[in-house]
Amino acid sequence: RFEFSAIHNIDVPSYGEQLQRVQALSIPNQLHLHYWTFDYLLERAKTKNRASLPSLPRIKTSENNTEQVQ
Repeated sequence: RFEFSAIHNIDVPSYGEQLQRVQALSIPNQLHLHYWTFDYLLERAKTKNRASLPSLPRIKTSENNTEQVQ
């Protein structure tokens, strides 16, 4: 059983644009859940995930400056 719960727009300065974080809930078929339990977990999955944001690595240049990878 699988269902998308939310799509959040996130700002990532190193990319210079806005990305989208897709969140979902997946339960294996072998785990039989009451519909209320699945709905409860799905509601909790809608809250924005505060995990670290993706970023582009910085590289060293010959002038000892760092610049963003394009």
